[in-house]
Amino acid sequence: MTKNMIIFSIYESVLQDLQYWCRYAHTDRDGMLKRILKSGDDHRAADISRAKKELVRAEKRLAELDDLFAKLYEDRAKNVVSERNYAMLSNRYQDEQIEIEAKIKVLQDRITQTAKSKENADSELVPAEGTKLRLKLEADFSE
Repeated sequence: MTKNMIIFSIYESVLQDLQYWCRYAHTDRDGMLKRILKSGDDHRAADISRAKKELVRAEKRLAELDDLFAKLYEDRAKNVVSERNYAMLSNRYQDEQIEIEAKIKVLQDRITQTAKSKENADSELVPAEGTKLRLKLEADFSE
């Protein structure tokens, strides 16, 4: 197969896909919009789910660090841990706490923003022509 044949094959494949989606949009515009919105909703739901799982892990680790810090303090008070080791571990735990707290903030913000983007996508739908739905931006795309 020559390079030109490969390019033509790709061209035909892309053209067929475009023709299919154009026919679909023309014959069932509302169905296509619903399909696109559902796909976006599915992606957002998966993103939120992943972020929530990661958030739970980060919060659990932060709680573990708090417990480790308390134990370390008790061990230092009992002279079980040397001053040098106490300082070293204390600094490590503090650095990890700062890192995890920042990560928790990022994850909380991501969850909030993803939820807001779903609300925004839902608010873009407006009733039109009875029970049909269309996007407010539809006019921009049809021009």
